[in-house]
Amino acid sequence: MSPIHNNHSSTMYEPPVIDLENKNSSHTLLIELAGENNTILEIGTSTGYISKILKERGNTVTGIEIDPEAGELAQQHCDQVIIGDIETLDLDAHLTPSSFDVILLGDVLEHLVSPGVALRKLQPYLKPEGYLAISLPNVCHGDVILQMLRGDFKYTSMGLLDVTHLRFFGLRNIIDLMARSGYAIHLIQTTTHYVGGTELRIDHTTLPEDLINFLKSIPNSTVYQFIIKAELLKPWDRIDPVPEPDLAALFNEAIAGRIHEEKLPLIQELQGYKSQISGLHEAVNSLEQVVNERDYKLNESSNKLMQLSYELNNMKKSLVWRFLMKFHYGVVERIFPGNSRRRNCYELGLQGGRIIADDGFRSFLKQTSFYLQSTKEMGFENKSNCEFQYSMPEYKFCACKELNKPESTFSGFIRGRGIYIGIDNIPFSIPANTKLISINLEDRDFNDIFEKINQGESLDFCIFSDLIDAKNVPAYREYLKLLKTGGMLIILNKNHTPSFSIEMIHSLFEDTYTLIKEDFYTPNFEKTNGESNEKIQQTNNRSFKAYIIEKTNYIDRITEILQESNTWEDSNLNSLDIIIPVYNAYNDLLRCLYSIVVHQNNYRIILINDCSTDERIGDLFQKLNSLQSGKLTLLENKENLGFVKTVNIGMKHSINDVILLNSDTIVTRGWAEKMLRCAYSNPLIGTVTPFTNNGTICSVPNFCTENDIPAGFTIDNFARYIEEVSLQHYPTIPTAVGFCMYIKRDVLDKIGYFDEESFGKGYGEENDFCMRAKNKGYIHALCDDTFVFHKGEASFSEQKNELIHKNLATLTVKYPEYLPIVHSFINLNPLQELHLNIQKRITTWDQHGEKKRILYILHTWGGGTEKHVKDLINALHDTYVFFVLQVEERCLVL
Repeated sequence: MSPIHNNHSSTMYEPPVIDLENKNSSHTLLIELAGENNTILEIGTSTGYISKILKERGNTVTGIEIDPEAGELAQQHCDQVIIGDIETLDLDAHLTPSSFDVILLGDVLEHLVSPGVALRKLQPYLKPEGYLAISLPNVCHGDVILQMLRGDFKYTSMGLLDVTHLRFFGLRNIIDLMARSGYAIHLIQTTTHYVGGTELRIDHTTLPEDLINFLKSIPNSTVYQFIIKAELLKPWDRIDPVPEPDLAALFNEAIAGRIHEEKLPLIQELQGYKSQISGLHEAVNSLEQVVNERDYKLNESSNKLMQLSYELNNMKKSLVWRFLMKFHYGVVERIFPGNSRRRNCYELGLQGGRIIADDGFRSFLKQTSFYLQSTKEMGFENKSNCEFQYSMPEYKFCACKELNKPESTFSGFIRGRGIYIGIDNIPFSIPANTKLISINLEDRDFNDIFEKINQGESLDFCIFSDLIDAKNVPAYREYLKLLKTGGMLIILNKNHTPSFSIEMIHSLFEDTYTLIKEDFYTPNFEKTNGESNEKIQQTNNRSFKAYIIEKTNYIDRITEILQESNTWEDSNLNSLDIIIPVYNAYNDLLRCLYSIVVHQNNYRIILINDCSTDERIGDLFQKLNSLQSGKLTLLENKENLGFVKTVNIGMKHSINDVILLNSDTIVTRGWAEKMLRCAYSNPLIGTVTPFTNNGTICSVPNFCTENDIPAGFTIDNFARYIEEVSLQHYPTIPTAVGFCMYIKRDVLDKIGYFDEESFGKGYGEENDFCMRAKNKGYIHALCDDTFVFHKGEASFSEQKNELIHKNLATLTVKYPEYLPIVHSFINLNPLQELHLNIQKRITTWDQHGEKKRILYILHTWGGGTEKHVKDLINALHDTYVFFVLQVEERCLVL
């Protein structure tokens, strides 16, 4: 049986109405070709929508239909309906030879396995003067050619490339089919659709105009269907071949107009260049004269310079000069040491004295006023704490208070490398350290851009503007494949689509996403050169709904990575266990665990569920149970024991060095290796703590502060920055900080585990442990080339204040010296050098490694030089990373 019947109902082809006035319709042309008062055999009646009109025109209609349901509907419009496949049906059992004036095959032959066999099968049933009335789609339509030029042959539900078509025909193929089947064509009619006007929806406006013109010039490229009248082939019938088109001539004719248009301005431009060359010859002659005059003046100046040098040498030999030099080195250098404030005032005084001596007191007052005003306008400020702030956008050196200030509603989520897809410009500012690829839907090709940025899962964020447009969903879906696990999807619903929801995101993109934040946002752009106040006001008045969504396919990725990593490597890290106590905080745990396995090496992860009330924790442990191995161990408490007892269970389960890791942390590349290297850099080191954003004395970029990750940085990029600028001092700190704490096994063996009885549910237990270790001669080190993100307060935030007061009192009783040691450390801040090193370079560090670096060395007097430097930085900051080095008192300030 022909596949036309498989999973396709004939009723789907029934048009809502047949307009007999429309001469560009195959239905109309077939009905007219069938005539009136004839005996007609209609192959493929469908529901009888053509049969009905044929009957109304006085015809006797016999129908053959493969679809029983459609055939039953056609019965009411036909004299007889035969149900069956024309290719397999025994026609002799139903039809009388030479009984039909017309056999009508409307869009049938393209659905058959062997259309030639079927045509020959129908010959006996035509009257001697009878004929076939046939309609066939034209596969050589311009839209099909364009689609094939793009490497695509995509079927559609109906039309030229109907998914049920088995055969495809151009005019040459139709004539050949009819001749081989014993018929001669006596009439050919056509219906047309312009290029780009078929169901294939080819947007010809995005294609070269020359290509479209060429396609239109090819014969039959706009023909949608051929309607033919064919009679039985007679001996005297002559079949003329279809003439071969001269494609080269057609192509040349198609591009001739454009070539002429492009050639004309080039000729005019060439004539203009000839005129310019003539004028330049005259200018060169004039400049040669100027150069000769300047050479003469330069020679005169050189002679004067030689004379002045001779006089200067004689002056240095004089007694006055010798006396002044002795005074300078014997008195000035001692009383006014170099780079001091007194020396600056002394030199300013000398400069002022020269102005008074040369130009008078009034000139001195005028120049002093100008100097003070220009210094203030340039934005250079000298501060007593040796900070230097150059007040320009994106270039604030040592402005520590500004490091964590958010730039916009979205700055905490727009970090690293990402894309923006929309039909207009992004409506808010992007942090300076961010690399953004902006794609305009109206003038860019998705596939081209996709090929350029496709490097696996390489995007940290995607910003989609006006997402709810079904035709763009496939392209959006391809881009989201590049979004990293944990990456941010920001959707700007600028059209205020009311049906938008997180469920819609799941259905559109077929992945796991979690809504983090939704709110209205109103742009607030500042005026720049060339923009009117009215334009800025119009932009700022357009508020819209914004959705910030995290790609949370953590479980799939964790499972995938653990399944792939089945082999151990010889490494010191085989003797290291990572212990993570778990109590609720499900989403934080997934991020933490994912960061560990992504940056994994040969260490073991020990997860301990402290009887979490969140059922998702239990489900996660069940999913991971089958993946337990030498790299993963799962433990579960039967009742909630609290942090201290749970951690002790983990340390007792291990015989190796351990890292105690909070479940609300995110680790970074090489973190464990670097902490191990630090731990064994000195045999006296008992514990190691890395830098973090939220870890009191281990916090960066600001000391003892809950820091945000600096604007534009991802966690991994900020960790890479910390490693790159690290001095690797491994300084001693008074106590480890418990968010991420490396403990050597020999320390545990000598002093025991955490004090469960004194510190209960947690807080202060690591400080007690560190004091015990200190009393045994161990020291505690800061791993200053490692950064681990710490969210903070994820597991027991509601009880924190009570636990702090209670356990701090216990700690003070056991170790009266503890608080004075810590307070002294905080007040003195011996880590200040490390913090300044991080803070002074953070705003100019190129995390993508794509910009060249330029260092300017300047004085601190203000004036034209500093203004020129500022102008250069403003003009070139997108291409280069700039550093400004100045001398202030005894400090070199960068």
